[in-house]
Amino acid sequence: MEKIILDPIRNELLSADRVERMAHEMRSQFEEMVRQKNQRAEAVPAELKAISERIARLQDRRCKGDPDLEPDEIQAAIDLAEQKRSQTRRNPQK
Repeated sequence: MEKIILDPIRNELLSADRVERMAHEMRSQFEEMVRQKNQRAEAVPAELKAISERIARLQDRRCKGDPDLEPDEIQAAIDLAEQKRSQTRRNPQK
């Protein structure tokens, strides 16, 4: 009974055509993952540069004074930008 029921299923799962389709799909997914990681790796340096420039501008505003923001508000923005920069350095894939 088991042979009658399971053999057709096993044969279908292990058919050469099915295995080839699964291998093709796995390759496609892997290639897409690599492509996305490469894109992100190229974008990270520019993102880090932009964050650093923003921090520098905020620090300048804090030192010179800003009519719209209190120093502690500017510092909060600096802290947030530094946190984002640190996170981007630690985990550049996101």
